[in-house]
Amino acid sequence: MEFIAPLEISSKIMTLIEQADKELIIVSPYVDVSKWEKMRKCLERAVKRGVKIKFIARKNAKQDLSFLTSINIRPILIDDLHAKFYVNENYGIVTSQNMVHYSDVNSIDIGYITETKDEKKELIHFANNYILKGIENTRISFTKVEKRYYDDKNQFKDRQIQKLLDGLNSKYRNASFTLATSNYIFTGDLFPFADVMFDTYLTIKIDKSTPNCEKIIETIENTDFDLTYKYKVYLLTTHKTHYYIEFVPAERFQDDKLFVDYYAISDSILNIDTKTDLKIEKKFKWWKSN
Repeated sequence: MEFIAPLEISSKIMTLIEQADKELIIVSPYVDVSKWEKMRKCLERAVKRGVKIKFIARKNAKQDLSFLTSINIRPILIDDLHAKFYVNENYGIVTSQNMVHYSDVNSIDIGYITETKDEKKELIHFANNYILKGIENTRISFTKVEKRYYDDKNQFKDRQIQKLLDGLNSKYRNASFTLATSNYIFTGDLFPFADVMFDTYLTIKIDKSTPNCEKIIETIENTDFDLTYKYKVYLLTTHKTHYYIEFVPAERFQDDKLFVDYYAISDSILNIDTKTDLKIEKKFKWWKSN
């Protein structure tokens, strides 16, 4: 491996990202790029180039990953992660430096660049066999149905539905949420292409006349979600005017963790046009700013 001088580590990492054409593995337990404009632009350009990015961070850490999700990078969160390295299809960097702006400015770190294919393969082997081993694929799969029956559906109690309503209003301040009389929350302006209903299920209602609606549905199905619980996801296609997508928890849940899953699903779907060439009409000026 080739030694990297401490003051050059960040620039070498950004060069590695810029040189990625197909794939990129980023292992950084701690992440803070909120004020690191050069790093943010590197990641944005990689996404726009269609680079397949696997971003691995620490699960039990208090940090803001919203920028990553806003550009459709869904971090894989691992308990007690401490390793740090960066790999593209050609070479890798092993370093003590996290993707944290403070570290770039203040910390004294060490780093090495791989010089052979075998050295790079060792990093990928380490990621697959020590970090990602046992991690399930979080891509959902639709079950297409003609009709849904709700005889066994549980309803939230008043305090639960109010807690969810408060959380939605706090997180998506520019959208309007209504507590319907049948004990579910409705919004027509969270997504620019669908209505959404929140209760013990999350239901997305898409008008069949919406431009590219089939492509939108396909893109949602091909989205990787980082969720706490497992879900059965149903796609109702036989309705005359609308498609319905339902996320149904497949296991017992705690309210707070379920609500976080609902936010993660919503955030991912809000950004579906960043990973396709879809021209989704943005009915609401605030939509991309969330």
